[in-house]
Amino acid sequence: MFNKRIKGLVSMVIAAGVIFTSGARMVSASEIPSLVPPAQTVETNNINGWPKASDIVCDTACLMDADSGTILYNKGMHQRMYPASTTKVMTALVALEHSGLNEIVTATNAGTAEVTWDSSNLGILAGEQFTMEDCLYAVLMKSANDFSSQVAEYVGGSVDNFVDMMNQRAAEIGCKDTHFTNAHGMPDANHYTTAYDLVLIMREAIQDENFRKITGAQSYTIPATAQSEERYISSHNALIMPGDYYYEACLGGKTGFTDNSMYTFVSFAEKNGRTLIAAVMHGDTHPDVLADSIKLFDYGFDNFQNIVMDEGHDVYSGGTVTIPVNAVNSDVVMTEGESFETDFGTMVSENYTYHDYPVGYAEITQTSFDAKTETPTPTETPEPTETQPEPEEDHISREDIENLDPDLSPLNRDEWVTVPHIVMGILIFLIFLGFILIVATVVKKSTAKKKKKAAKKNDLRKGKKSKKIKNKKKKK
Repeated sequence: MFNKRIKGLVSMVIAAGVIFTSGARMVSASEIPSLVPPAQTVETNNINGWPKASDIVCDTACLMDADSGTILYNKGMHQRMYPASTTKVMTALVALEHSGLNEIVTATNAGTAEVTWDSSNLGILAGEQFTMEDCLYAVLMKSANDFSSQVAEYVGGSVDNFVDMMNQRAAEIGCKDTHFTNAHGMPDANHYTTAYDLVLIMREAIQDENFRKITGAQSYTIPATAQSEERYISSHNALIMPGDYYYEACLGGKTGFTDNSMYTFVSFAEKNGRTLIAAVMHGDTHPDVLADSIKLFDYGFDNFQNIVMDEGHDVYSGGTVTIPVNAVNSDVVMTEGESFETDFGTMVSENYTYHDYPVGYAEITQTSFDAKTETPTPTETPEPTETQPEPEEDHISREDIENLDPDLSPLNRDEWVTVPHIVMGILIFLIFLGFILIVATVVKKSTAKKKKKAAKKNDLRKGKKSKKIKNKKKKK
């Protein structure tokens, strides 16, 4: 037990010389060439109709909508820079794709060689055993170089082979300005990436739920081993930790630092159903990369919207565009790309632009594309058939009347009648006459009835009067 404590104490002392967020050894800046770029401008501010963004402190940056792949903010995003420990995003991605979280990793010289005073590490000891899950928490949360190299050897068979896997995976993702020489981000002239490529790597990584869980955790405890007691670690990502830079929408990220790279940071955030990824590189201070990332996230969430362009079609991938909040669907132009074969049949790529700027893409089935772009066949209009002119009505025209003997025609040039007019006048007169007769009949009957009723009342009065006279006579 005493020896175990001594070994644990020794490992803690060895790890005491850790750079708090770097994960990279303190190599003299003069040992590798500088990649500090000339002053960069916000290139996306030159896009017609694009929301204007303010500049940030970091020398290069990229903000992408993860769903559409649209670049919302570009400040020298293709400038090659040293990534430092943001390298470990690719380390974790390759490890997750080629191993299980419950697999047991035994520490060898590959890991222990990184346990130096000027390297971020957890003092791994030869023979210690950890699950792959423990290792990845150490890689992403603690930025431990010793665990990074140990994971590389375990997954790749050798560190060099694992690095080849990293470079191959970067090429598959679409990184054109990235090259790795190690699994942890230690300074090397041939170890570089760009803000844009870093965003692409993070975009691929967050599709793995285990990566999301690990990079989004605030703390973790690595269980004790036969040689060491448990190790408690906490996240270096201040955007997910309580404090001045806490950003509620942020779900994870990875920091990095060396004298050559300065401060770097790649992170992702989700809000209102949208996912944004931000990479900022070569910041002067740790607070710089945090504040710049928050500024980029706010800009992306406040000024843009996502629209589904291929709703109702068989979409293989994509189909969403990201455009300014004041833009509408009709502002987006679609052009047909290449066709390609998949296990699901022929697919057609579609490219969407806003004022000639790429804002999304889609890959849909050939059938859906044909139905979407098919021009309706115009219906044939039947040729007009000759129709016989309708016979003219038999009527007396003004000319006919005027051609008669003027003495026989009382009409002048402004008044003339036809037979239908005369007939209509007679009918109206007869109807009016009938109405008068009906009213007269009703009035006559009503008058007779009243007279009859009055006569009856009169007779009744006379009868009553004569009866009274007879009664008087009888009394006498």
